Amino acid sequence: MKRIIYHIFAALSTAILCFSCSETSDEPIPARAICFSTPQEWPGEGTPSRASLPAVFGTGDRIGVFACYSPSGDEAADETFTSNFMCNQPVEFNGTTWAYSPVKYWPTDGNVTFRAYYPYSDKYNTANNGTFSFSHKCETGLEPLYAAYTTVKADKGTLSGDGINPDGNLQLRFTPVLNKVIFTANADDNLFDEVETDEYRDCFFLIKEFRLWGFYKTGTVSFSDKTTCKPNSRYGMYTRTLPLDMTPSLDSREIEKEIPGYKLDPENGYCTEKALVVAEGAEAVNMFGKSAYFIPFYDGRPHNVEFEVVYVVLTKKQGENVYRESGIVTRTGSLHEIFDNNTGLIEKNIHVNLEFSVDGVTVTRNLEDYHYKEMF
Repeated sequence: MKRIIYHIFAALSTAILCFSCSETSDEPIPARAICFSTPQEWPGEGTPSRASLPAVFGTGDRIGVFACYSPSGDEAADETFTSNFMCNQPVEFNGTTWAYSPVKYWPTDGNVTFRAYYPYSDKYNTANNGTFSFSHKCETGLEPLYAAYTTVKADKGTLSGDGINPDGNLQLRFTPVLNKVIFTANADDNLFDEVETDEYRDCFFLIKEFRLWGFYKTGTVSFSDKTTCKPNSRYGMYTRTLPLDMTPSLDSREIEKEIPGYKLDPENGYCTEKALVVAEGAEAVNMFGKSAYFIPFYDGRPHNVEFEVVYVVLTKKQGENVYRESGIVTRTGSLHEIFDNNTGLIEKNIHVNLEFSVDGVTVTRNLEDYHYKEMF
């Protein structure tokens, strides 16, 4: 899907949504609608590529906005936040601009504290006061969650605060509250250099199943200047016997169409109709076509984070045109190295690569800065 690139102001950060504000003057100030707009220019040098930016929004994406107005001018404290200005207001991107209804107007005086999140959900419509927290469920492993927090002060029509940019626009800086993991897979470049038989030529690995365990199922999101999503142990963790099955989300393809020479033949054991295809000599593929997201650990103790992958090895003898399934393989691997050494939110992209070879699967893990990869 083609994505729309957004204005970034912080190194870790993320998408900046702008509310347009009219110029202030000494004349009586009419009511000013809070309008969302898209930055037209990149503030850095040169033209950025999609891969270099940390945040993109696509047509139909929606954020949810809560806002508390304090006429006294005192910043709304976390413990007294009430959504009296906006209450889970959905704001939708149409590919060019942001729109919402009913339209709200800037106050002349007082403070407005904004709390926003992405993606929008109407299940939070009643979260309008108190400490303002809600639950996040990890059901597929692909549910993103980003949050923004800022306060704007209005004094006789003049807006100020760390959420106001030099143009007088409100900046909502969205940062992730979940650990973001990018799973990729590739085949060893030197796959069969030491294999003498012609049985192993022109090879593919067909990933049919993928499961994870060791992560929490549910977390509690608490908004503040440092929004967090902490595990809710009441709902337990995914285990090896009851894992998080990400198989339905694999970027699977129809094998007969993807690999010429393969014929589906269940009677003879050639029963792989769809799978994620990892080709010998090809670049690594994103296993799910997008990033995965998991609730961070905050207790500082070791966790048994592991995965299981089930795949078929597809081979063709030299001189033949027909591929054959040479066997189905199940392998497990560990992600302890990353998650046991990092407490709380890991403010990096976690890149996990599975490299397939005749001997099995090798796992590599790297942490990459957000600005090198897409945020969503």
